Amino acid sequence: LPNCRRIDTYITKRSSENIIHWHCDQSFGGAPYPGDYFNGRRATISTNPVAKLIIYLTDVDFNNGALSYIPESHKISVAIRKLINLGILKHSPFHDLKDALVLVDKYEDIIVGHGLVERCSLALFRDNSLRALGGDAEFVIPLKSGEGVIFNDLGYHMASAAKVADRLVVRLFYF
Repeated sequence: LPNCRRIDTYITKRSSENIIHWHCDQSFGGAPYPGDYFNGRRATISTNPVAKLIIYLTDVDFNNGALSYIPESHKISVAIRKLINLGILKHSPFHDLKDALVLVDKYEDIIVGHGLVERCSLALFRDNSLRALGGDAEFVIPLKSGEGVIFNDLGYHMASAAKVADRLVVRLFYF
């Protein structure tokens, strides 16, 4: 597979707890110096996505471990990263969706003013995020066994609880 850098597989045991909450990948998690958090002494936070292909070997839906993804949320994540890298925004956590919402509310004019995201896109992100955090199933991607989904890991996503059965996943990482 060209450009595939990593392949793994795992089983998520049946549970009533979400597999993972709303988040984006490759964020610095609030470390005071993001360059020390990522790749040793690198001075910037990555704005390069890892495209992840997830192939499910079990059926997934809202009640059984499906991926949920907020469309175009990677644009918000990248805007936050760029402004932090430029030193315009203070280093703040943005891994969790709720933290990104705080930054969007606080720095909307700066984000728009730098031409990174249009105000209407920020409004859509805010509305979608509030619905997602409220438990709305609108963003769930239900799939049958053998089907897959590819997504930009800089966007905000989560995986619901595997309430019905164990969930078996194969992941391929392209970067």
